[in-house]
Amino acid sequence: MQATETTWATKGVVVELDTAVPPLSLRQLIVTLFKLRVVSLLLLSAFGGAALGVLSGGQATLGGMLLLALTGTLSAGGALPSTSI
Repeated sequence: MQATETTWATKGVVVELDTAVPPLSLRQLIVTLFKLRVVSLLLLSAFGGAALGVLSGGQATLGGMLLLALTGTLSAGGALPSTSI
């Protein structure tokens, strides 16, 4: 088996590989890497849990909600492997 940058050969069959990847804008890169749709759903469920905690007699401070948003975003952004690149 002989492989090059532009072709891949196995058992006498040569397949041309498209290795050119178009450059992504900064916005596309952030959306792809952080998976903002998934992160927003996870944050929505986290804030829903916090709201249920307040309804059952707990206290929610602004600092606690900001900390929930920050840590939830960072952990949800790195939770799943990105397969759309």
